[in-house]
Amino acid sequence: MNCFIHPHKAAVATCKRCGKAMCENCSAYSGHSGECPECRNADYKRERAALIDERKSKIRRIVFEAVIIALVVLFTLLMIIEAGAAMLVFLIAALILVPFIVRNAKRLKAIKERLTFVEGEIAKLDAALGRGVAEI
Repeated sequence: MNCFIHPHKAAVATCKRCGKAMCENCSAYSGHSGECPECRNADYKRERAALIDERKSKIRRIVFEAVIIALVVLFTLLMIIEAGAAMLVFLIAALILVPFIVRNAKRLKAIKERLTFVEGEIAKLDAALGRGVAEI
């Protein structure tokens, strides 16, 4: 039996999910986990969709929280502006907003980094699966 991607190479394993034969290169790509590159590619595409959804949800949450914070600060500012404490309100707003922005920026950066990796793997696998001869 030969590899389903590299028909000129002998198979050394079969995919535990779809049963397709894999050569050493295809098996090694998935860390000899027993999954073929095609099944791994499907996993990456599902993960990419989940990451994109998570990023969109996180951005919506950031915008919502920022609007709420801005409204609270504006309301507070309007309430105490007559007392001459406007600078105090801006300082409090900064103390609230900076950790909020930093926390959310770190999570968005982590999502973006993983998304970049997953998209790179998808492109590599799509190219290999499309040609049928490329090393992965």
